[in-house]
Amino acid sequence: MKEGNYEASLEAFFNYKLSSVYTAINCEVIAVRTELNDQRVDVLPLPKAVKPDGESKDRPVITNVPLMFPSSAKAALTFPIDVGDTVLCVFSQRSLDQFKASATNGTYAPKDKRKFSMRDAIAIPGLFAFDKAINNPSKHKWPHSTRDLVIVNNLGSDIENEVRLKSNGDISVKTDQDFYATFNDGLIECNNLTVNAQGNINVFAGVNLNMESGGNTSLTVGSNYNVDVTGTTTVNAPTTNWTGIFNLNGTLGMTGGGGGGSGTATIDAPLIVNDTITLNSSMTASGDVTAAGVSVSGHTHTGDSGGTTSPPN
Repeated sequence: MKEGNYEASLEAFFNYKLSSVYTAINCEVIAVRTELNDQRVDVLPLPKAVKPDGESKDRPVITNVPLMFPSSAKAALTFPIDVGDTVLCVFSQRSLDQFKASATNGTYAPKDKRKFSMRDAIAIPGLFAFDKAINNPSKHKWPHSTRDLVIVNNLGSDIENEVRLKSNGDISVKTDQDFYATFNDGLIECNNLTVNAQGNINVFAGVNLNMESGGNTSLTVGSNYNVDVTGTTTVNAPTTNWTGIFNLNGTLGMTGGGGGGSGTATIDAPLIVNDTITLNSSMTASGDVTAAGVSVSGHTHTGDSGGTTSPPN
């Protein structure tokens, strides 16, 4: 056999043997099994098999392929995988049959001698053609920078949501839907905190609600402000100022400060009371007091001789 023919024969032989050796290949997901509960998909290799005569045909579907997420036994980053997604399939050096069926980890002796077989694929998500790359800002609903670290779901839809760790150190969470946080004890430490709510803000405390301010506390309400308390509300302040009409439906109890109730309650405005006043102590008025149209300081009485008395001293 001539040397040239020998080399050609060897090359043809190696090419033939390599045609059955799988290392890595791009695939399309054609079925998602058990809703990914056991991370299993069926895939179709995208590159067709090409025969020496130039004829090409689809490669067979690979079923029950383990899908690999970034995870450990106690932590994971998982996300939806849908039919039509592209994945990178790598092929194990030895059979995965026993590994896939095992309930525990441990070494094992493969019962099948196959190597780099199509039957031993492992799917890794995140492989895209260039024009379908999800890092393209035009595919995002929210402004996107390729310099940020981003966790995003429902990409490009009306319900897209994301957590973004920006390259400048800022962190943002965005969604047009609802946001829920459930935890035991919580603490937020910051310089300034602003909450902008287009609708209602509701705060429910199962036991106590404590608010402390080192400076001024301002509350501006565009409409009504309602406070419902089933127990007691206590305000400890040197001075409390109310501007506008103060309506009280119920009993008003006033106790002066200074120990033993020796303080003074001062009202610098006309006071109208539309019900009975019961006074269990003395009352001092620096001006006149009128009762039923009669002046206390200027009234007179009919005298015994038919005249009138002088006003009281």
